[in-house]
Amino acid sequence: MTEGDADSVISPYKKFLEEVVPQNKTKLLDSSHRVDQLYHGLLAGSDDYGQLWSVVKMVLLLSHGQANVERGFSVNRQVDDDNLHADTFCCRRLKCDTVAYYGGVYAIDTSNKALLLSCSSAWHTYQPECLTYNKRKKMR
Repeated sequence: MTEGDADSVISPYKKFLEEVVPQNKTKLLDSSHRVDQLYHGLLAGSDDYGQLWSVVKMVLLLSHGQANVERGFSVNRQVDDDNLHADTFCCRRLKCDTVAYYGGVYAIDTSNKALLLSCSSAWHTYQPECLTYNKRKKMR
């Protein structure tokens, strides 16, 4: 939608405020309705308000803040320890994100033998790579 299209919605919006809102005040003030369903019921089926409904949909789809980013800082604070190496910090954060992605600690089936074997052998797989990486880093 261009700027000109948004300006053409001002007149239908004023008409909506004058005609539809007074008739539906109780419905608009009732907090049990979801906002998107309420506006869909009032705007979507009407020929007069079709373009206004497309603008309202765009406004309802806008992000309402930085909750995900702020939640990430909270997780970082929980994971953070004094003297925590950057690689360890990244690994811990990756584990927290992965567990959250799969629905939390209680949603993961820990009786899976393949998972248990993979976890128990992870250090043995990682240790030689880590040692060679650290040796190369010291040689530089």
